[in-house]
Amino acid sequence: MNCYRILGIDDTKNVDLERFFALVHPDDRQRVRDAMTDAIANHHPYEVVHRMICPNGILTVRSYAEPQYDQLGRPRRVLGVAQLITARDTEAT
Repeated sequence: MNCYRILGIDDTKNVDLERFFALVHPDDRQRVRDAMTDAIANHHPYEVVHRMICPNGILTVRSYAEPQYDQLGRPRRVLGVAQLITARDTEAT
C-alpha cells in the first residue's frame, strides 16, 4: 500500500494500535488517542491532523477513521485513511 510505503511500514504486517501509536509523534499521541477513544465510545468517525514519525522524517497527516463493531456492539477495529498534508503545508509557505 502506498500509505505504508510513505510511512516506512512493512505492508506484509497488520498495523495494530500499539504500532500505530508508536508512529504518532509523542506530542500528538494523547490528542489522537482521545479522538479515537471518543469515536469508539460514541459510535462516530473521527478526523484529526497529527504528525507521524517516519524513516524519512516527520510527516503531517490528516487521519479519518471509523470504528467497526461486532454484532454485540463491541469495538472490533478502527478502519481509516491518512492523507499526507506535509507537502501542501510546505508549498503554502
